Amino acid sequence: MLSKTQIRKSVHNVLSLLSSKQQQIDFQQNSPSVNVALEILCLWFDELYNPGTPLFQKSFTKLEFDLLQEFNQYYNLRKGKLPESLNDLHDDADWKIIMHEAKSILDTIIW
Repeated sequence: MLSKTQIRKSVHNVLSLLSSKQQQIDFQQNSPSVNVALEILCLWFDELYNPGTPLFQKSFTKLEFDLLQEFNQYYNLRKGKLPESLNDLHDDADWKIIMHEAKSILDTIIW
């Protein structure tokens, strides 16, 4: 089982990936057989963001939890419309906002 510190670090790492075009490109170059655009979705929605679990809830302050929840809602509403290739993703207006919002959370939360 993960600790609160590990959960926070994992959230930080994925938000960092979500917010950085260069990290996304590096990920694709280091894993050419992986569809990074889809993998990023899976990292957030399938593996990381678990707001219903008590440990996830306890890992963040109320403000941090609320910020993550707002980000998740925005991302969730747009995930089905996002392109499935990294190049197309980087040209997508919604993705640019998602990247900006992820960066905003990184800058707001004291990790």
